Amino acid sequence: MIDTQGTLTYANRAFMSHLGRSEVELIGRPHRQLRHADMPDAIYELMWSELTAHREFFSYLLYQDAGGAPLWVFSSVYADRDAQERVIGYHGVHRQLTAPVSARIRALFARVLEAERQGGKAAALRAIDAFTEGTGRDYSRLSLDIHLAGETDR
Repeated sequence: MIDTQGTLTYANRAFMSHLGRSEVELIGRPHRQLRHADMPDAIYELMWSELTAHREFFSYLLYQDAGGAPLWVFSSVYADRDAQERVIGYHGVHRQLTAPVSARIRALFARVLEAERQGGKAAALRAIDAFTEGTGRDYSRLSLDIHLAGETDR
């Protein structure tokens, strides 16, 4: 869990184990510290857009473990609300992948990251739009469908 400022407030033991990090290393620190250098900012831009529109967000995410190695997860993220329906934080349910992430997702991340580096956020978002074009789904729903279909590089 993170608070509304992006600070980690909770991590379960399985997540800590996959990351190779302790509770002391995580809690009270920015969630951003977990991101791998090859994780596009545009994916997080989409996530915040969905969350502020009161929608759950689904995506593959690329973290780094304690040694800096890439760690792919599939995540659903949604707002945590108080009794008055005010957002007080966010829950992320991360599923460690049991098979390599599909070439399609790795290629998308590479294209989006390159677009970000060359043309900024707008170019990166256009690359994501190109990925979803013709599917009738937005990025979040398409990511969920790919995950549920079990698309991997086995």
